[in-house]
Amino acid sequence: VRNIGGYVKAGLAPLPDRLPDLRLTGNLRADVIAQGPVSFPWQPSWRAAAAYRFSPTLSAKLIVGRAFQVPSAVLNFARPGYGTIGNIVGVANVPGADPLRPQSVTSLQAAVSARLFGNFALEAEVYYQDVKDRIEFVRYGSNYRAANQGDAKQVGLAGVLRFVRRPLSLYLSGNVLRDIVDGRLSD
Repeated sequence: VRNIGGYVKAGLAPLPDRLPDLRLTGNLRADVIAQGPVSFPWQPSWRAAAAYRFSPTLSAKLIVGRAFQVPSAVLNFARPGYGTIGNIVGVANVPGADPLRPQSVTSLQAAVSARLFGNFALEAEVYYQDVKDRIEFVRYGSNYRAANQGDAKQVGLAGVLRFVRRPLSLYLSGNVLRDIVDGRLSD
């Protein structure tokens, strides 16, 4: 397995006198990846964020970016044989199968964090993501193999409520994710 890439990151406080609690960050990464005889085209990733602390107990951030995930070597080269059913068969071992492409996601996220009553913290976010070349398992006889299954657009809402009193830390979290199909939220 070979992964060659470059990465650059920058961060700044653009208005230190007028908005001292505003922070901007960004990064860019590019990778070229090969797994034995299987190689993938260069994969760019990037992320930009703006964060603002309204008070010592309340902050918000906005994040936009693109990330990728190449198929693992297992998805490409696994050989069946452990047991008789339910094995993963690598796509490179399936005659006539389309090679796997990396999946990528472009996303937009808005989040807010608040500390409450000294020991509690509440974090909430809403997000949108557009997944390209989604990788999923499909049946291959009595086994499974991975395949690119098109694109998916989704919106979500996530939240975490934390209670922290050293050395104890408890949290309750939830996430709701809905697909967007033909421009509408799915049931």
